[in-house]
Amino acid sequence: MNDEPKHTATLPVRVQLPKGQLLIDGQWRDSAVGATMLTTDPTTEAVITEVARATPADAEAAVLAASSAVVPFVRTGFSGF
Repeated sequence: MNDEPKHTATLPVRVQLPKGQLLIDGQWRDSAVGATMLTTDPTTEAVITEVARATPADAEAAVLAASSAVVPFVRTGFSGF
């Protein structure tokens, strides 16, 4: 007789998410060239959603936006770090 406990696992229920975009300078946008890539659930390999694939131009835009936000942020006097 086998007295070992039986283990069962259930896979999570995933819902298809809307296409993702990049958040750059406070605006949601597609990649500069419209490139996308699929994001998959590693447990099932099912597609979860499609996301924007950032390009070097997108990265540059994000860095410029972040750089321009530094001085105004410092002027707020926030010291929570």
